[in-house]
This record gives sequence, C-alpha cells and structure tokens, in this order.
Amino acid sequence: MALSVPADSTWTSLCGRLDAFLRRRLSASRYAHSLAVARLCRALCLRFGCDARAGYFAGLGHDAAREMPEEELLAEVKKAGFEADAYEIAHPLVLHAPVSALILRARFGVEDARVFEAVRRHTLGGPGMGTLAKILFAADYCEPGRAFVDGAFREACLRLPLEAMLVYIIDNERARGHEPSPLSLAMYEELKKNTPRETR
Repeated sequence: MALSVPADSTWTSLCGRLDAFLRRRLSASRYAHSLAVARLCRALCLRFGCDARAGYFAGLGHDAAREMPEEELLAEVKKAGFEADAYEIAHPLVLHAPVSALILRARFGVEDARVFEAVRRHTLGGPGMGTLAKILFAADYCEPGRAFVDGAFREACLRLPLEAMLVYIIDNERARGHEPSPLSLAMYEELKKNTPRETR
C-alpha cells in the first residue's frame, strides 16, 4: 500500500515542506542524520518489499522533535494522552519518538498508521512491530554517520534478514554495556524466537 498524502499535497510537496521544517528546526548534524536515515530507510524498503516513499518520509521526519527540551517532550506526551512507562519517564529524551510522530500527523496531515508506528517506535522498538517500523529502527541505528557503529558491524548487520538485524543491534548494544529498555527487551525476545540462530 502506497503512502497516502493529504488531499491538498503531492508526495514531492509534502517532502519539501518537511525538509524545510527540519532545516529550520534541527542542527546541521541532526538534519544530516535525518537525511541519511531517510535514504537508508528507502533502500531497505525496496529490499524488503515495503513502500519506499513511506520509508523515506518516516526516515526524514523521525527526529523532528529530537532537539526539544525534555520538559517539553514530557508535556507534549501528556497533552496527547500517551502513557509513558517508567523507563520513558526516567529517560525523557526517548520521548522525542512519539512527539515526532505527533508532529508528522499534526503539521503535515499524514495519517498513515505505518509511518506513525515507525516513528513512534524508532528509539526503543517494541513487540509486534510492522515491517516499516523494523526498517526504520535498523536504519536509524546503522546510518553511515553513526560514530558508535563501525563499518564492519554495519556491513554485517545490513546483510542480514530484517528481523535478524534487530536482534544483532540489541546484541551489539549489550556488548557496549547498554541494557535494553523493557520495550526493547520484549521486542528482542519476540524476534529471537522467530530468528534462526544461523542468521544471527
């Protein structure tokens, strides 16, 4: 299913508006990251049979709220009626994910559930995610500008089947001494059950 855009927009105009918004809102380095994620997300969508336009748009907008102050993120989530869990309250920066999803809906009129879920879940993941959400999670982690991801890991990760990529990413985070959030761990355990060991 192709990305549905508001009636008064075309795909090109929608991306142009989002791009202009991000240029004004984000630092140069965060904007460059957003572009790189969008491009990798689009490439992975083509590989895994997902709508490439939806992938590019989700990747471009996934960090729209990333540089908002933490108190504003908490306020926006509360205003929207989202239930932040204990981990999110203790680490409010991760709330830029749902707030970014809200921005794409409110400012750009995009109601596509796949895009909303992908942006909403791109930091912590979660069980039961759809294909686009899994792709954005992997693209955000593996984009070439990430200083904490070395080339060998990136190359190995991006060769894997999609679900195995996410398992590999969580394994790498643990190896770096980062314990997964409860949502990330639930996703990890779910995916491990369905991922053959030889692909991990």
